Amino acid sequence: MPKVVFDNKKGLVQKPGSGIEFSDGTPSMATLHHTANDSITRSGLHTAGGGARTLTMPAASAHPGEIFILRSTTGHAHNLTGSDSGVVSFVSPIMAAGSGGGQGGKLTLKNVAGASVTLLCDGNKYLVLGSSGSLTFAGKIV
Repeated sequence: MPKVVFDNKKGLVQKPGSGIEFSDGTPSMATLHHTANDSITRSGLHTAGGGARTLTMPAASAHPGEIFILRSTTGHAHNLTGSDSGVVSFVSPIMAAGSGGGQGGKLTLKNVAGASVTLLCDGNKYLVLGSSGSLTFAGKIV
């Protein structure tokens, strides 16, 4: 079985040997903790706690293909929104056919410690890939 190398310049490369190698180190994700209302400026794992928080998402056009994860560390409701009504939209196409799905310009995580949502930015909107706990959508979708 050949060794598979993930190379940032060449892509996926096969070499003699076995196993998997990342030429630029093992991939990782930034972890940022928010203890006050804040603006999210980059993708990664964002934790929120110490009270209810409103986190402002960046314009989707600036982050296509990036993944954003929000996780509550305390039993407070947290809101994800845009800097104005025309900047951000959240869509849950996976859940829309069943209960709890929806869309809107504001997304609220239920007030339960450990509640989380994973979002994929498509360059136009933020798509809900999955969640733990219930989500509430509000406002108009842009």
